[in-house]
Formats: sequence, structure tokens, C-alpha cells
Amino acid sequence: METLGSSSTWLSALASNTLDSLFPPACIGCGTSGFWCCDDCFQSIDFDVEAPKIDHVDRTWIIGSYAHPFLRKLLTSYKYRSATCLEPILRRLLVRWEHSTGARFDGEWTIVATPTDEKHVLERGFDHTERLAEIVRECLLPAAKVERMLRRNRKTEANANLHDPDMRKGNLRGSIEVIKPVRGNILLVDDVVTSGATMGECAKVIRHAGADRIEGMAFALGG
Repeated sequence: METLGSSSTWLSALASNTLDSLFPPACIGCGTSGFWCCDDCFQSIDFDVEAPKIDHVDRTWIIGSYAHPFLRKLLTSYKYRSATCLEPILRRLLVRWEHSTGARFDGEWTIVATPTDEKHVLERGFDHTERLAEIVRECLLPAAKVERMLRRNRKTEANANLHDPDMRKGNLRGSIEVIKPVRGNILLVDDVVTSGATMGECAKVIRHAGADRIEGMAFALGG
């Protein structure tokens, strides 16, 4: 007998196939038809990025450079156009990065997304950083837990509009709070790190709440 779960999966697959037939996918990088990401564009992403030192973060992991046109298009399409169809590409990218760099996370970890402004979540229809945290868990740390541990307690200016690092830190100071007990090792996940102000503020409050070790991961390093 078909269960509700299997029916839902079947209907989802049918809807996806129908959409693909009406709007055939094309590579978001070069436009090659039949794929959201062709192999050439995918393989063009390199991992030769020096991770920045971020206040209160013990170690930072960076996947690639936001200056890379395909990686930038991948992340902006995912974030601003709610393109969840690109999640399989993000998973493949993480697996390739892990194999290429030999990155390891020893011990037990809790994965925490940097909090997104609620207005942006409503506008986009999903919280992209929380979904990225789940992707990191699936691909790199299947035994870890993903916790919604942080929230923004006031509205701030978009840091992208502030070019001075000290202004970015000041803009975020006191704007993030811990809403769950903190213990052990914490892996903070974000899509893009530029000055590191957001991740640093998150790490600061988590550190004060009792974390043993804090590492950060971003899919791209901005300029």
C-alpha cells in the first residue's frame, strides 16, 4: 500500500519533471541546455582561497572565491531567487572540496547557521543559511546536529552597504543573541564571508555562552 510519504515523493518528482519539460534547465554559468550546471563550469571552481582570521573563531573554512563568476552566480541564484534546484550542485561542491582539501572535523559538533533577518526570509520564502547548514551536515558531518541557536534581536544596516570593517562590526554589535544552551564544538555556517563581522559577532556570543571550540565555514570569500 502506498504511504503518504511515498505519495508526496512521487508527486514532487512528477511536478519536477513537468517543470523541466516546460522550462528545460540550462547551465547557470554558460547556458548549456540540459543541466543547471555543466561539468566545465563545475570543475572551473578552484579551492585556492586563503581563509581569513575572524575574531572569536578558532578556524575558518572557505570553499571558494566570490570573485569566481560561476560560484557567485550559483550562490546569488540560490539566495535571491530561492533556487533550491541548485542544492544538488552545492552538495557535489562540498564533497569535491572535502576530497580535494582533506578537511576533517574531529569530535562531536553542532552546526549553527548565521541568522538571517526575518524580513529577508519572508521575502525569499526560505532561510538559505539554515538550508546550507543542513547541506553541510549531510555532506560533511552526518553525525552532527543542526540547531537554530541564534537570532537577530534588532534590525541592522546591510553590511554590504558598509565598506569600513569597523563600521560593520559596530553595526552588528549586540544585534545577535543566543536562544538555546551552548556546549561543545560549534560550526558556524554562512554563504559568503567578506569582513567576517557577522560570523565574528555570532562566535562572540556563542563563546560567551560556553562553547568549547568554534569553527566557521563559508561557501565563498568576498572581496
